[in-house]
Amino acid sequence: MLAFHLGNLTQTEIWNQGERFDRIQIEGAPDGGPEGWPELPSLVRFVLIPPQSGVELKVTNVQSHLLTNINPILTSRPGWRERQNSQPRV
Repeated sequence: MLAFHLGNLTQTEIWNQGERFDRIQIEGAPDGGPEGWPELPSLVRFVLIPPQSGVELKVTNVQSHLLTNINPILTSRPGWRERQNSQPRV
């Protein structure tokens, strides 16, 4: 059996020059992307299975979590200063 488990998902409010942004993080997942893109966690897992192996894939549990009304923080920009709210939202 092969299992993948995600870490905790957190949403933290960040204020910059009077504008509210959200930082979304998944424990153990890298954040980022090209400069100026939304800073969102990214997880990719590959499992290579030879076609002749006879392995059968059966997904037994899928869960999703929908976040609404978010304004994702962008990847670092020059001059970016942030003041984080002390309590992340989960």
